[in-house]
Amino acid sequence: FDAIEAALAARFPGDAAGLRRCLRQIARTQEAIAHFSARHGGLWWLAHAPDLPLDLWAVLRDLRSSLSDVFERYFGPNEALKLAMAANLAYYADDPDRLWWLAYAAAQGGYFRGGGYYIRGGSSALTAALVEAVRGNGGAALAGHRVTGILTDAAGRVTGVRHHRPGADAAEDSFAPVVIAGTAPHALAGMLPEALAEDFMEPYRDRPLSISLFTVSYRLARPGGELGITAYSTALLPDWITRLADYAEAGALLSAAPGDRLPPLMVVDYGQIDSGLAGEGPAPVTVTGVDRLANWEGLDPAAYAARKSAWTGAITARLDAEWPGFAAAVAHAEMATARTMRDHLGTPGGAVYGFAPVVPDAGRLAGPPGTPRTAVQGLFLASSYAGFGGFTGAMGAGAAAAQAALRALG
Repeated sequence: FDAIEAALAARFPGDAAGLRRCLRQIARTQEAIAHFSARHGGLWWLAHAPDLPLDLWAVLRDLRSSLSDVFERYFGPNEALKLAMAANLAYYADDPDRLWWLAYAAAQGGYFRGGGYYIRGGSSALTAALVEAVRGNGGAALAGHRVTGILTDAAGRVTGVRHHRPGADAAEDSFAPVVIAGTAPHALAGMLPEALAEDFMEPYRDRPLSISLFTVSYRLARPGGELGITAYSTALLPDWITRLADYAEAGALLSAAPGDRLPPLMVVDYGQIDSGLAGEGPAPVTVTGVDRLANWEGLDPAAYAARKSAWTGAITARLDAEWPGFAAAVAHAEMATARTMRDHLGTPGGAVYGFAPVVPDAGRLAGPPGTPRTAVQGLFLASSYAGFGGFTGAMGAGAAAAQAALRALG
């Protein structure tokens, strides 16, 4: 936090006081959420008693505030500072007027405090480690099987799942006293008996979905560092974004061929860290931005491929303008869209962060139900839809689901 304050205060000296207060508010909000989500003994509460009122006030003060509300309070008309503070907005949402301040402060506070974390070798390395743990404890891992049904008994309690082996016509049943599902509840509803599906979906039915994303993955002939990229993560904001509120217009840009507006881009060079992804050549570079499923609906395969190719070219040209020689170094580029997210993840609308962390209304708090438990006994939700979005949210929800399942098993 000190380094961030020093860097931004040097760039925006007239807002140094507001910046200090805002960063303190983020830090206290993050600390309060950590305090009250953990179990502590009496001595801990006694030792931290002097700070707790301030931490609690940080949460209560902005319980129903948006990111825009709080930034306006601290930074007034300084849109450049707001954009600097939320340059990575696509990690959470696309509309600062709807993004819940507490969700932003908790997530961005962790990012400010400790930076990003990456599992060496990527998600496939994590999957392999989890499979090894399952098999090492007497379990089995069935790759590629498509689950089509949740089995229940006459009392509505889970008894297992029905699934299809790749290439097989007949379904197989596997039995278990609990089922942990790492997917969207919307996908599970169609797998449940009709008598249970409605009650199951009730907590999720009216909750808005998160944004989706596009990603362009580049395989380069030269390392990104040789082309001038100096950071693991770089935010490139286009010239047409002059206010934080403008960010909300970015999601619809991919509904047509590239024009004079490009979306904000988050560029990640995996060669800047020990990612374990380089293999025999340079580590990949990826570019991510906000997308919507509606941008790609109704396109036939040829039109879909043509629009993806056009946007890949436009994004590559933007990177080449920032780092000359980038385009010439591209050996291969592949674009994934919101449609890709929907088709491969089975998530409604291509939502990648679960439910949207929107400002709560007067009747409820924002975000997901906050529990992996569902209305179906023995069925637990272990995805971003049971917690806040992103990789960390999904991991936390998975851990909570495992703990809840163990308690249910006694």
